[in-house]
Amino acid sequence: MKKTLLTALAAALFLTACFDYRESWVYGRDGSATVHIICALSKEFLAREPELTLEKERFLLEPFWKTNEACFSKVEILRCAQIVSNAHLALDIRLRGNLEDLAALPFFRQRTITFKHEKTGLTVCHRMDLGSFSATLPCDGTVVLSQTFPGDIRKANSAFSGRRIKEVKTLSELSDGKALVLFAQCGYPERWPWKETLYVALCFFLFFLFAWHSRNVRRRRPRDPAPVPGDIHSLPDLLNRSASFFSTLPAVRDVGRRGASELSFHTLHANANRLSHFLISRNLRPRDRVALLTANGRWRHVAVMGVLGAGGVVLPLDPGQSPEKLAELIKKHNVSFLILSESYQTLGSELLLLSLPPSCVLWLSGDLEKNILPECLLTQPTSPPLKGLTREDPALLLKKGSSEILLTHGEILSQVFASAQAMALNAQDVLMTTYGPDSIESLSFSVFLPLATASCVANAEGQDPNECFAVLRKAFVTVLLTDERTALGLTSRFRKLLSREKDYAFRRKAASFLKTFFLPHVFLLRALKERLGFRLRRAYILSEIYDRQYYYYAPMYGAEIMTGFSLEEAAGIVLLSTPLRRAYGASGAPLAGVQAKVVSEDGKTLEKGRRGLLALRGAEVIKRYWKQDSSNRSRFENGWLITDVSARENKDGTITLGGKQNE
Repeated sequence: MKKTLLTALAAALFLTACFDYRESWVYGRDGSATVHIICALSKEFLAREPELTLEKERFLLEPFWKTNEACFSKVEILRCAQIVSNAHLALDIRLRGNLEDLAALPFFRQRTITFKHEKTGLTVCHRMDLGSFSATLPCDGTVVLSQTFPGDIRKANSAFSGRRIKEVKTLSELSDGKALVLFAQCGYPERWPWKETLYVALCFFLFFLFAWHSRNVRRRRPRDPAPVPGDIHSLPDLLNRSASFFSTLPAVRDVGRRGASELSFHTLHANANRLSHFLISRNLRPRDRVALLTANGRWRHVAVMGVLGAGGVVLPLDPGQSPEKLAELIKKHNVSFLILSESYQTLGSELLLLSLPPSCVLWLSGDLEKNILPECLLTQPTSPPLKGLTREDPALLLKKGSSEILLTHGEILSQVFASAQAMALNAQDVLMTTYGPDSIESLSFSVFLPLATASCVANAEGQDPNECFAVLRKAFVTVLLTDERTALGLTSRFRKLLSREKDYAFRRKAASFLKTFFLPHVFLLRALKERLGFRLRRAYILSEIYDRQYYYYAPMYGAEIMTGFSLEEAAGIVLLSTPLRRAYGASGAPLAGVQAKVVSEDGKTLEKGRRGLLALRGAEVIKRYWKQDSSNRSRFENGWLITDVSARENKDGTITLGGKQNE
C-alpha cells in the first residue's frame, strides 16, 4: 500500500513538472500593457508526444502576428526566443491601444479582458478560460498569471502585496470548466506635481522680475506734474469751479461739543463771496494784508477764501503767541484788516488794545449751516466779485523764523494738484489734519486740497489729542495728516481703547511675531478698528519714520502709514510716500513736478548715498524770500532752493532726512 502511494505521488510530481506556463502583465498609466510569456516543456513530455511541436500548438504560443496582418499594428514583439534543446520559448509582447481589443487576436481568444482607465487609477478584470483544451493535454501542469499595476492595489480577488497580484492554478483545476479570473482595482499614488510646481514658480518668478523692473523704472522716471485746468488762474477760480461741479457735496464737517454739522461747497462759495463783497466795500485794496485769528472750522474756510476772493493777502496768526508779539507782527506788515473768530474772544480783545482800531476788525460768529450770519455779511450778495486775479498775484504771507515767505496763487495751485495726484483722493474721503490753523500744512491740506478733489474736511476745534481722537471716530475720517508728536498722543489713546477688547492681546502677540521678520502687521487690526468705529485708511506723518517708530505707530491706526516732509517754501508737502513709492525709514519721494537733489555746502551735487543739504526746484517752490536780499543770495542758486535740511538720496529715488553730513 505504501509503495502504491509513493508511486502515485512520484508520478503526480513528475507529470506536474512536465508543463509550466507563466504570464506576467505589467500595466502602464497610459493604458498600455507589456506581457512576458514563458512556456517550458520537459524532454520526457516531448518524447511521449512526438507530434506536438511549439509551432503548431496555439496554446503554446502560435505566432499569430504572422497570420493576422490587422493585429500587427496593435502588437509589438519585443523579444522572441525559442530554445528547442530546453523545450523553452519566451515571448515579450507590448500591446498598443485599448486592452479590450485583444479578443480580436488569435492568441487571446480564450480571454476576456475589461479595462477601465481613470485619472485616479484603473480597474482590470482578466479571465483566462481554457475550456476543454486543458483536458487534451496528456499531463498536468502549472498555470501562473501575475499582474503588476502602476499604483497600489486597493481591491483584488487574490492575494496581493503592494502593486502586484498573482494567481496559480493547475490544469486539473481548470479542466472541469473553471476559469482563471483576476480582478483588481488600482489607485495611483499621490505624487508631488514637481513639474507643474516648477513651471508655476518659474512664471511667478518671471512676473516678479518684470514687476520689480517696471516699478523701479517708474520710480526713477520723473513724474509729470498734475496739470492745472486752463480756466483756473487763482484760488477763487478753483472755488467757483468746485461750487459748480460739487454743489451739494459736503465740503466741511465740524465735530465739537455742540454736535456735528456740515457745510456744502455751494454754501461755502456763497458765504466766501459775501465776505469778499464786504471787504471790498470797506475799501480793501488788492494785495492788502488781512490777518486771520481763527480756529479750525467752517469760519476759517470762509475767511481764507473770502480774503482771497477780494484780492487780499492772508496773514495767518499763531494763537499760541502772546498778544504783544501778534500786535508787533500786525504793525510790521501794515495789516489793514483783522478777522477774528469767537473762540479767541479774550485774545482778540487784548490784541485790539495794542494794535488796530475797532473799525478794522470783523468778528465772525453765527451758524453758517442755518444761514445765521453777522448783519454786515447777511446783506452782501452771494455772487463772485468782479475781479480778475492771475497766478502771479500773492495769496499767503507766512513767517518762518526770521524770514518771510510770500506764496502766489500759482504756487499754491501747483501744490494742490500735485498733492491730489499723489494722494489719489475722491469724494468719498474725509480728510483731517492736526496742525494749527496758521500752518501751511493745515491751509494746503484742509482749505485748498478739498476744492480740487471734492473730498470733505473734518475739523476739531482745538489741537488737544482727546478732541482729535473723538473727531477721528465721529467724523469717519479716512485720511489723516499729522505730525510725530500728535501721532504718539493718538497712539496711546487708541491702545487704551483697545485694551478693553478681548482679542487685542492675541493681535498684539501676532503683531510682535511679524515684527521680528520686518513684515507690516497693520492688517491684524483692521477688523477691530472698524468695529470700534474707525474708517481710517491712510495716515501721513510728516516726519522721519524709521522701522521701530513705524511699528509703534501702526497699532494706533490699523491703516497704511505714509511718511512725508513739508516746507513753507514749497507751499506745503515736498516729499511723500505713496503706495507706489513706499519709503519706510525715509521721508518719501518728491512730488510730481518737484525736483530734489542733495548738494554739498558749496553747492556741488553729491552722489547717491552721501549726506548733504536738500535742494528743491519746481513750480510750487518759491523763487525768493520776501524782502530778504541777503538770504536770497545764499539760499537760491540757478533756480534751486538750498535748504538747511540734512538729507541723503537713496538708490530708489527716495530721500532720507536727518543725520550728519558727508557720511
